[in-house]
Amino acid sequence: GGGGGGGGGGGGQDGAAREFGLSLLLVALRAGGRVLARAPAFAALLEDDISLCMVQTAEAEIAISEASSGRVSEVPGASSVLSLVLQCVAEVLLLLGLGGSAREEAMLSRIYLKLLGGGSPSASPHLLPPALIETALEHLQSLLVLTELPLHVYLRFDCHPARADLLQDLAAALRAIAAPERPDPKPAASGGAAPGGAPQ
Repeated sequence: GGGGGGGGGGGGQDGAAREFGLSLLLVALRAGGRVLARAPAFAALLEDDISLCMVQTAEAEIAISEASSGRVSEVPGASSVLSLVLQCVAEVLLLLGLGGSAREEAMLSRIYLKLLGGGSPSASPHLLPPALIETALEHLQSLLVLTELPLHVYLRFDCHPARADLLQDLAAALRAIAAPERPDPKPAASGGAAPGGAPQ
C-alpha cells in the first residue's frame, strides 16, 4: 500500500519512500480503481486498510510540521506527501461514495479539519506552514466540485444524531481562515490630547 503513517520525518529516505508509495497508489486508483472497486475484497481494502493508511500518514506529516513550529524549510517533503494523501482520499471517496462510515469521518476530521484548524479547540492553522493549508484548500475545492461533498456530508453525518457535525465544522474552519479573528487593539496610551478635546 501507500506509505505507512507514524514515525519518520517528512524529508529524507522515509519521506521519499512514502511519496513514492503514495504516487503508485494514486496511479493504481485512477487507472483501475473503478473496476477493482466492484470486487468486495478490494472495496473492503479501500474502506479499511488504505483509508486508515491515509489518515495515519497525514497525521504523521501534520505532527512533524507542528513540531517544527510550521517552518516549511524544516519539513521539505510534507506538502508533497500531504498533497498525494489528499488526492488518494479524493479517489477513495469517488470510488466508494460517502456512506457515513467511521473511516470516512476519520478521513474528513483527522485530515481536512486538522489541516484547516478545525475540529478541536487545540487545532489551529497557524501552527502549520501556509503551503500546507493552501494544499488542503485546493484539494477540498476540487473535492467539493467532483463529489457534491457538502450535501452528502450533511445527510450522512450532520443529520445523524450519532455522528459528528462535519459540515458545520468544515464551514467554521473555512470561515475562520477566510476572516481570521484579529486581536483587540490596545487602548491608546494616556497622554497627549485631553479626553474632552476642544469642541469644533
